[in-house]
Amino acid sequence: MEFGFDIGISNIGWAVFDEENNQFIASGVRKFSIPENPKTKEPLSRARGEARRRRKTLSRKKSRLRLLKNELAKELDIDIKDIEQNSINTQWTLRVKALDEKLSKLELAKALFHIAKHRNYDDLKYSISEDEESGKIKKSIQANAKELNTFRTPAEYLLSLKGRIRNSQGSYANSFAQSHIKKEFELIVNTQNSFGYNLNCEKLSSIAFYSRELKSFEDKVGFCSFFKDEKRCAKDSPSGTMFIVYGKIINKLIEIAKARGTYDKNTKEWQIADSNGIVLAKDEIIQKIFKKATSIKSYKIENLKKGEITEEDIENAKKLIIASVKSITSEQDTEITYYYGQELSGTFTTITDYENKVNSVTKEQIVEIANSVSINTIYFLKD
Repeated sequence: MEFGFDIGISNIGWAVFDEENNQFIASGVRKFSIPENPKTKEPLSRARGEARRRRKTLSRKKSRLRLLKNELAKELDIDIKDIEQNSINTQWTLRVKALDEKLSKLELAKALFHIAKHRNYDDLKYSISEDEESGKIKKSIQANAKELNTFRTPAEYLLSLKGRIRNSQGSYANSFAQSHIKKEFELIVNTQNSFGYNLNCEKLSSIAFYSRELKSFEDKVGFCSFFKDEKRCAKDSPSGTMFIVYGKIINKLIEIAKARGTYDKNTKEWQIADSNGIVLAKDEIIQKIFKKATSIKSYKIENLKKGEITEEDIENAKKLIIASVKSITSEQDTEITYYYGQELSGTFTTITDYENKVNSVTKEQIVEIANSVSINTIYFLKD
């Protein structure tokens, strides 16, 4: 018996299949109301999830700061209760003062604890986030990073502003990358050690800037459909990309063969194609498919030269190209590559200009170009 489930946001489809008799025993659908806020359309679990994440974050921060206080109290031989007792402005002043003169044990503990308590934004998280708020944070971090060419530490720069030091709600003007704050922490420890202290910089820094490792999803990866004992490869890996390319070639070959009436599912070649088993095929099969792909490309070019293309085909091609062009800005690497190519060619075409040029192409221009080109090289992926 095999049980199959199709899980949706408002229903679950199910079926029971008898493998021995090759028939379905039963099937059905279980419907239920969509678990979302009717006004905002947000999942009901989102608010609970966000609250849970906040509680976990605060709990981890509390544990990290408690560990640091214990270590500072131990290394500096001071009372742990005294470390947090001070006004916030004094702590900022202590962070700058520590760069040039020796602090008392309690002052040094307060300065280091203050840095660990306000370690700003994680570099990795805000370098990959794409939402609007993260964009504002990144801009502020980049702008303030330039100020560190003049000032030694973030605290020294922020005190020089002679205004509000902490960010107000919705504003991120005084934000820094966590790596800059960590450098300040280590600079203060090393400077104070040069004045006679003997603090363990590496240990204190590892506690103050501790961050959990990202959870591994390796155990969630399923097994390959073809190589039963091997895990599935990532979609963007070389093997995954090659499989997708082969699959697309095979599907197109079958589509054209069916249109020509030459498709025969009983032949060895098409059996391999139908099962998407091209990655398991022998060289002789690959060579046959290569020859077929070559003939198909020639066939398409000859049709274009004769003008055998409909307006619907042209419009569909335009829509496909424009959709591809619009996606350029969605990936940073793709956008960089696009404008780098513009720079190399000595031209500049905006995305909008590109779309307009595609839309202005006529059938006559397509036929004219088709008659001026010929197939020179076809790249075909092999092992």
